[in-house]
Amino acid sequence: MAGDHKEVRYLRLHLKEPGTERLRKTADGWLRHHLSEGWRETSREKDHDFITVRLDREGHKPRKVKIKISVPEPRDRRGRFGGPGGRFGGPGGRFGGPGGRSGPPGGTGAPGASRR
Repeated sequence: MAGDHKEVRYLRLHLKEPGTERLRKTADGWLRHHLSEGWRETSREKDHDFITVRLDREGHKPRKVKIKISVPEPRDRRGRFGGPGGRFGGPGGRFGGPGGRSGPPGGTGAPGASRR
């Protein structure tokens, strides 16, 4: 039929001990989750450290929903060094003092900092 849809998924589930059937907690949780969501286990292949499980699910084809991707707005590059005092000056500027490039020197800066 045109409305039928079949999904197949393979899960690799790790074992607690190699060569046994005992699954790890997370692997057991994954399997229980898929079974509760409507998946059916159709085959199981054993390996030394893990089990590969084939899960099938049938039903209506899921709708294809377009997800809107938000594009960030371009930043305004004009005010890059903005604020009073220009590039490094102004309140809380380069050395914590008033003024700009041609203004009077600022405060002493960090403790132990040398002045130019």
